[in-house]
Formats: sequence, C-alpha cells, structure tokens
Amino acid sequence: MEGLYLLILCQQRNIRSLRDLNASHLPLLTAIQTAMRRVVQARYPQVRPDEVRLFVHYQPSYYHFHVHAAHVRHEAAGVMVGQAHLLSTVIDNIANICPNYYQKCTLEYALAENHALFPHVAHALEP
Repeated sequence: MEGLYLLILCQQRNIRSLRDLNASHLPLLTAIQTAMRRVVQARYPQVRPDEVRLFVHYQPSYYHFHVHAAHVRHEAAGVMVGQAHLLSTVIDNIANICPNYYQKCTLEYALAENHALFPHVAHALEP
C-alpha cells in the first residue's frame, strides 16, 4: 500500500491550475479532501487517513485542475519542495490568509533542463 497513488480530476473545466483558485472554490476543495479520505478508508482500510498526502502541482503537468493522493512513503514524481502544494495548506491559505492568495503570491518551482520552458528562461540564469 506504500505505492498507493490516486488522481482526482475536477469536473469544472474553468479551473486550470493552482493560480485559478480563490475563495469561491473552498467548497470544492474541502469536498475533494473529505471525499478522498472517505474513499481511501473504504477501499484501502489498511491505510490510515494520516498516511495519505493530498497535493496539487504547480506548474501542473496539464492544465485541467487535479489533485494527487499518494501514500506518504510513495516517491511520487513532482513531490519535491516547490512543486507540490499540500491541499490542506492551499485551503488554509485561501480561507485564512487571503481569498485570492494564489493570484497574488509568488510561486517558485524547480525547472528541469529537459522541460519545454527551460530554453525560454535559461538566458535569465546566465551571468
């Protein structure tokens, strides 16, 4: 079960990424969090709720909002610092810091040399 990895696709096509989220999405985000915990507990009773990490990538691999659910011991791609944002933190930032937090905040992330965007930003890295 340490290899558990699930993907939750949002049916709302107007949410492309973390940047689109605001206070109007809090009911959706909390519903995803609640439903995912319930589904994991029902389908995988040997996995405790605190062993599942729910997160969103920024930049995402594709621009249709989705949430990843992975066992905390699963080495999922993109879970590195700066790319994976815990769903609980996303909810907290919008609910308690600013309703438009993700439109205003700075989001840094690692960009591999083989990424399609790399050639466009590589010149900024040169001295």
